[in-house]
Amino acid sequence: MGKFQPTKLGNFKPALTVVGIRTSEIDFDRGLIKIWDEKKDRWRLIMPTLDSLSAIKKYLNSLNKQPQYLFPISAKTIERIIQKYSKQALGFVISWHSLRTTYVTRSVELEQSPAVVMANTGDSLATILKYCTKLPEVVMRRFVESKPVIPEERV
Repeated sequence: MGKFQPTKLGNFKPALTVVGIRTSEIDFDRGLIKIWDEKKDRWRLIMPTLDSLSAIKKYLNSLNKQPQYLFPISAKTIERIIQKYSKQALGFVISWHSLRTTYVTRSVELEQSPAVVMANTGDSLATILKYCTKLPEVVMRRFVESKPVIPEERV
């Protein structure tokens, strides 16, 4: 079992889905990765993009020997790398929580199915819906105009 659960670290759920994943848990045919959810004490599946899976496959094929873990580094090391380079590039530190928040918010803005967001983050529908209620007014207006509850009458 990969002890570094990729979407959970303490109380945060980082967007990085590569830390601590066993290469044997990657199903390239189905496009799914099996991860251990420590908070819920059970296995669950996440669905990365096909581009992400393609990049993972290319990386693994470039190695002489298949590693047990996709990237044998700890979540803490990844956190430090993100903090270092975000400070250099942006002038401020990006946290795990902000990455997770950005992922969920962008998913909602892009009208990704709540079921997909729930599967990839391990969050409940109630948590996902909290993000829906915090959308900027301009984004909410786009939703209202593009998908009216009562469609225009066609003459």
